[in-house]
Amino acid sequence: MQTTRNEGDSSTVSTHAIAQSRVGIISTSASWDTALGLSVDVGHVCQSIDEIEFVCYRTPEVNSGADSRLSLSRMVGALREHDVRCVLVLCSGQRVDRNPGSLGRLFVVEDHVNWSGDNPLIGGQASLPGERFIDMARAYDSNLCASLWDAALEIGFSGERGIAVDSPLKQMPELPGAGEHQALISGLAQPVIAARQAGMRVGAVALLDQDSSSSDGTSVVPKGYGTEELRHFLEVAAPSYIDSVEV
Repeated sequence: MQTTRNEGDSSTVSTHAIAQSRVGIISTSASWDTALGLSVDVGHVCQSIDEIEFVCYRTPEVNSGADSRLSLSRMVGALREHDVRCVLVLCSGQRVDRNPGSLGRLFVVEDHVNWSGDNPLIGGQASLPGERFIDMARAYDSNLCASLWDAALEIGFSGERGIAVDSPLKQMPELPGAGEHQALISGLAQPVIAARQAGMRVGAVALLDQDSSSSDGTSVVPKGYGTEELRHFLEVAAPSYIDSVEV
């Protein structure tokens, strides 16, 4: 990957070289931030892969409330200015049943339940054009989900697909009727709703239990994925992700 960095307010940055295709990335996870070169001081990065440009942003430290909603509206507005038409949300979480076998797995999100108690469309964000009551029945684009899943399989990542629950709770019971594969992923719903309201196609993938502890409070070191593995996953996923947008 070739990288250029822009510091400061995400609403005022401009892109580097014009790429034929762009994918927006919104990271809500420290593990993905590291892989992308994002930090508290560097909130925006452009990653170039061949003719594909990833326009990357990290979410604010606080993922609820008026300040967070305003930051998300500016972030999505900046992605629109970059002519981004599809967004990849990168996050982390845990299986609802805390299955030890899920440590370090990738979880491709096919749908979510928003129990966060917040919504980026609440309030007076004048910078968010369009409808405030949007249909979330197909929030996650099936073609984008398939491209993420295929990329994980191609490079040998263990993973699963299913329903995510965005909740501030640390533990919760399984949702009846939601299928076998469920994950608790905090901070997912807000960027997805904001991107869908802006008319962007959305895919999302989470690292399960990348940073976790056992029931007795001792540290667990999972067979997780490091920076190079995560960057390789994005490199493999990029071409098929773009192709699926053009379907």
